[in-house]
Amino acid sequence: MSEGSSQRTVLVTGANRGIGLGLVRHYLEAGWRVIAAVRKPDEASELAGLGDGLRVLGLDLGEDESIVALGDELKRADESLDLLFHNAGISRNEAFGEWTSGAFDRNFRIHVTGPALLTQALFPMLNHGAKVVSLSSGRASMEWNQSPEDPLDAYGVSKAAMNMMTCRLAAKLKESGVAMVAISPGWVRTRMGGPEASSSVEEAVSKMAAVVSGLTIDQAGAFLSEEGEAIPW
Repeated sequence: MSEGSSQRTVLVTGANRGIGLGLVRHYLEAGWRVIAAVRKPDEASELAGLGDGLRVLGLDLGEDESIVALGDELKRADESLDLLFHNAGISRNEAFGEWTSGAFDRNFRIHVTGPALLTQALFPMLNHGAKVVSLSSGRASMEWNQSPEDPLDAYGVSKAAMNMMTCRLAAKLKESGVAMVAISPGWVRTRMGGPEASSSVEEAVSKMAAVVSGLTIDQAGAFLSEEGEAIPW
Protein backbone atom coordinates (compact mmCIF):
# COMPACT_ATOMS: atom_id res chain seq x y z
CA MET A 1 0.00 0.00 0.00
CA SER A 2 1.65 3.21 -1.16
CA GLU A 3 0.64 6.28 0.78
CA GLY A 4 1.65 8.48 -2.09
CA SER A 5 -0.98 7.10 -4.46
CA SER A 6 -3.95 9.36 -5.12
CA GLN A 7 -5.91 6.31 -6.24
CA ARG A 8 -6.11 4.87 -2.74
CA THR A 9 -9.29 5.40 -0.74
CA VAL A 10 -9.75 5.16 3.02
CA LEU A 11 -12.96 5.36 5.05
CA VAL A 12 -12.65 6.56 8.64
CA THR A 13 -15.52 6.38 11.13
CA GLY A 14 -15.80 8.86 13.98
CA ALA A 15 -13.82 11.26 11.81
CA ASN A 16 -14.89 14.59 13.29
CA ARG A 17 -12.46 14.81 16.22
CA GLY A 18 -9.50 13.26 18.02
CA ILE A 19 -7.77 10.32 16.39
CA GLY A 20 -10.39 10.12 13.64
CA LEU A 21 -9.75 13.69 12.57
CA GLY A 22 -6.03 13.02 12.80
CA LEU A 23 -6.39 10.04 10.47
CA VAL A 24 -8.33 12.13 7.97
CA ARG A 25 -5.62 14.81 7.95
CA HIS A 26 -2.82 12.25 7.66
CA TYR A 27 -4.24 10.42 4.67
CA LEU A 28 -5.32 13.59 2.87
CA GLU A 29 -1.79 14.94 3.24
CA ALA A 30 -0.48 11.63 1.88
CA GLY A 31 -2.60 12.02 -1.26
CA TRP A 32 -5.38 9.56 -0.47
CA ARG A 33 -9.07 10.02 -1.13
CA VAL A 34 -10.79 10.06 2.26
CA ILE A 35 -14.38 9.25 3.14
CA ALA A 36 -15.09 10.68 6.58
CA ALA A 37 -18.10 9.06 8.25
CA VAL A 38 -19.61 11.09 11.09
CA ARG A 39 -22.86 11.01 13.00
CA LYS A 40 -23.74 14.65 12.31
CA PRO A 41 -22.06 15.90 9.12
CA ASP A 42 -23.59 19.38 9.47
CA GLU A 43 -21.75 19.85 12.76
CA ALA A 44 -18.36 18.55 11.58
CA SER A 45 -16.94 22.04 11.11
CA GLU A 46 -13.26 21.05 11.30
CA LEU A 47 -13.72 18.60 8.45
CA ALA A 48 -15.35 21.16 6.19
CA GLY A 49 -12.16 23.08 5.48
CA LEU A 50 -9.80 20.20 4.84
CA GLY A 51 -9.99 20.54 1.07
CA ASP A 52 -10.07 18.32 -1.99
CA GLY A 53 -10.08 14.57 -1.76
CA LEU A 54 -12.48 14.52 1.18
CA ARG A 55 -16.06 13.28 1.20
CA VAL A 56 -18.09 13.63 4.40
CA LEU A 57 -21.00 11.24 4.89
CA GLY A 58 -23.44 10.56 7.71
CA LEU A 59 -23.18 7.39 9.77
CA ASP A 60 -24.77 6.44 13.07
CA LEU A 61 -23.33 3.10 14.18
CA GLY A 62 -26.19 2.79 16.65
CA GLU A 63 -28.72 2.47 13.82
CA ASP A 64 -28.83 -0.48 11.43
CA GLU A 65 -30.63 1.65 8.83
CA SER A 66 -27.80 4.21 8.82
CA ILE A 67 -25.19 1.51 8.22
CA VAL A 68 -27.17 0.02 5.34
CA ALA A 69 -27.77 3.48 3.88
CA LEU A 70 -24.05 4.28 3.88
CA GLY A 71 -23.26 1.01 2.15
CA ASP A 72 -25.95 1.64 -0.45
CA GLU A 73 -24.71 5.18 -1.10
CA LEU A 74 -21.14 4.03 -1.65
CA LYS A 75 -22.33 1.19 -3.86
CA ARG A 76 -24.32 3.58 -6.04
CA ALA A 77 -21.23 5.76 -6.33
CA ASP A 78 -19.22 2.69 -7.39
CA GLU A 79 -16.72 3.30 -4.59
CA SER A 80 -13.95 0.87 -3.74
CA LEU A 81 -11.92 0.90 -0.54
CA ASP A 82 -8.30 0.15 0.19
CA LEU A 83 -8.48 0.88 3.91
CA LEU A 84 -11.26 0.96 6.50
CA PHE A 85 -10.65 2.41 9.96
CA HIS A 86 -13.20 1.49 12.65
CA ASN A 87 -12.28 4.47 14.78
CA ALA A 88 -15.64 5.66 16.16
CA GLY A 89 -15.85 5.15 19.90
CA ILE A 90 -17.48 6.23 23.11
CA SER A 91 -16.67 5.95 26.78
CA ARG A 92 -19.95 5.67 28.60
CA ASN A 93 -19.00 4.13 31.91
CA GLU A 94 -20.13 3.82 35.49
CA ALA A 95 -18.42 2.82 38.72
CA PHE A 96 -19.15 -0.62 40.15
CA GLY A 97 -22.24 -0.31 42.31
CA GLU A 98 -23.77 2.08 39.80
CA TRP A 99 -23.71 -0.15 36.72
CA THR A 100 -26.67 -0.07 34.34
CA SER A 101 -27.37 -1.98 31.16
CA GLY A 102 -27.38 1.26 29.19
CA ALA A 103 -23.65 1.89 29.45
CA PHE A 104 -22.76 -1.69 28.52
CA ASP A 105 -25.27 -1.80 25.67
CA ARG A 106 -24.08 1.48 24.15
CA ASN A 107 -20.40 0.57 24.34
CA PHE A 108 -21.07 -2.80 22.71
CA ARG A 109 -23.19 -1.23 20.01
CA ILE A 110 -20.58 1.33 18.98
CA HIS A 111 -17.46 -0.82 19.46
CA VAL A 112 -18.69 -4.25 18.37
CA THR A 113 -22.08 -4.57 16.68
CA GLY A 114 -21.84 -1.39 14.63
CA PRO A 115 -18.35 -2.08 13.21
CA ALA A 116 -19.30 -5.71 12.52
CA LEU A 117 -22.37 -4.67 10.51
CA LEU A 118 -20.44 -1.92 8.75
CA THR A 119 -17.72 -4.35 7.69
CA GLN A 120 -20.42 -6.63 6.35
CA ALA A 121 -22.04 -3.77 4.42
CA LEU A 122 -18.75 -2.55 2.93
CA PHE A 123 -17.24 -5.96 2.23
CA PRO A 124 -18.22 -5.91 -1.48
CA MET A 125 -16.28 -2.65 -1.87
CA LEU A 126 -13.03 -3.83 -0.25
CA ASN A 127 -10.33 -4.27 -2.88
CA HIS A 128 -8.08 -7.31 -2.90
CA GLY A 129 -5.20 -6.34 -0.63
CA ALA A 130 -7.33 -3.91 1.37
CA LYS A 131 -6.85 -3.54 5.11
CA VAL A 132 -9.41 -3.14 7.89
CA VAL A 133 -8.37 -1.75 11.27
CA SER A 134 -10.34 -1.92 14.51
CA LEU A 135 -9.13 0.82 16.84
CA SER A 136 -8.79 -1.17 20.05
CA SER A 137 -7.22 -0.35 23.41
CA GLY A 138 -4.71 -1.69 25.89
CA ARG A 139 -7.70 -1.99 28.22
CA ALA A 140 -8.96 -4.79 25.98
CA SER A 141 -6.10 -7.03 27.10
CA MET A 142 -7.24 -9.52 29.71
CA GLU A 143 -3.61 -10.24 30.59
CA TRP A 144 -2.81 -6.59 31.22
CA ASN A 145 -6.21 -5.83 32.83
CA GLN A 146 -5.17 -2.20 33.16
CA SER A 147 -6.51 -0.26 36.15
CA PRO A 148 -9.38 -2.64 37.05
CA GLU A 149 -10.36 -0.28 39.87
CA ASP A 150 -11.27 2.57 37.50
CA PRO A 151 -14.79 2.98 36.05
CA LEU A 152 -13.91 2.01 32.47
CA ASP A 153 -15.47 -1.43 32.85
CA ALA A 154 -18.01 -1.26 30.04
CA TYR A 155 -15.45 0.33 27.75
CA GLY A 156 -12.76 -2.28 28.40
CA VAL A 157 -15.13 -5.23 28.11
CA SER A 158 -16.53 -3.92 24.83
CA LYS A 159 -13.05 -3.38 23.40
CA ALA A 160 -12.15 -6.97 24.32
CA ALA A 161 -15.27 -8.05 22.45
CA MET A 162 -14.17 -5.87 19.53
CA ASN A 163 -10.95 -7.89 19.44
CA MET A 164 -12.90 -11.14 19.21
CA MET A 165 -15.08 -9.66 16.47
CA THR A 166 -11.90 -8.63 14.65
CA CYS A 167 -10.46 -12.15 14.88
CA ARG A 168 -13.62 -13.75 13.54
CA LEU A 169 -13.99 -11.25 10.70
CA ALA A 170 -10.29 -11.53 9.88
CA ALA A 171 -10.73 -15.24 9.19
CA LYS A 172 -13.66 -14.53 6.87
CA LEU A 173 -12.00 -11.65 5.00
CA LYS A 174 -8.62 -13.35 4.59
CA GLU A 175 -9.95 -15.54 1.78
CA SER A 176 -10.59 -12.34 -0.21
CA GLY A 177 -7.09 -11.03 0.38
CA VAL A 178 -8.20 -8.51 3.02
CA ALA A 179 -6.15 -8.22 6.23
CA MET A 180 -8.08 -7.14 9.32
CA VAL A 181 -6.32 -6.36 12.60
CA ALA A 182 -6.93 -4.61 15.92
CA ILE A 183 -4.52 -1.80 16.84
CA SER A 184 -4.23 0.09 20.12
CA PRO A 185 -3.20 3.73 19.58
CA GLY A 186 -1.57 3.93 22.99
CA TRP A 187 -2.28 6.68 25.50
CA VAL A 188 -3.21 9.69 23.38
CA ARG A 189 -4.04 13.28 24.26
CA THR A 190 -7.69 13.26 23.23
CA ARG A 191 -10.86 14.14 25.07
CA MET A 192 -10.86 10.65 26.57
CA GLY A 193 -7.10 10.26 27.04
CA GLY A 194 -6.73 13.61 28.76
CA PRO A 195 -3.93 16.19 28.76
CA GLU A 196 -1.47 13.96 30.65
CA ALA A 197 -1.35 11.30 27.93
CA SER A 198 2.07 10.48 26.52
CA SER A 199 1.35 10.87 22.78
CA SER A 200 -0.18 13.57 20.64
CA VAL A 201 -2.81 12.64 18.07
CA GLU A 202 -0.32 13.32 15.28
CA GLU A 203 2.30 11.02 16.83
CA ALA A 204 -0.18 8.18 17.39
CA VAL A 205 -1.64 8.47 13.91
CA SER A 206 1.79 8.53 12.25
CA LYS A 207 2.87 5.39 14.10
CA MET A 208 -0.36 3.52 13.35
CA ALA A 209 -0.29 4.50 9.69
CA ALA A 210 3.25 3.11 9.40
CA VAL A 211 2.10 -0.17 10.97
CA VAL A 212 -0.91 -0.36 8.65
CA SER A 213 1.25 0.36 5.60
CA GLY A 214 3.45 -2.63 6.42
CA LEU A 215 0.69 -5.09 7.30
CA THR A 216 0.67 -8.43 5.52
CA ILE A 217 -2.13 -10.92 5.10
CA ASP A 218 -0.28 -13.28 7.45
CA GLN A 219 -0.93 -10.79 10.27
CA ALA A 220 -4.69 -10.94 9.84
CA GLY A 221 -6.38 -11.27 13.22
CA ALA A 222 -3.49 -9.78 15.19
CA PHE A 223 -3.77 -7.40 18.17
CA LEU A 224 -1.01 -4.83 17.81
CA SER A 225 0.35 -1.74 19.54
CA GLU A 226 0.89 1.53 17.71
CA GLU A 227 4.48 0.36 17.28
CA GLY A 228 3.39 -2.87 15.57
CA GLU A 229 4.23 -5.09 18.54
CA ALA A 230 1.88 -7.92 19.58
CA ILE A 231 -0.31 -7.13 22.59
CA PRO A 232 -1.31 -10.09 24.79
CA TRP A 233 -4.96 -11.01 24.61
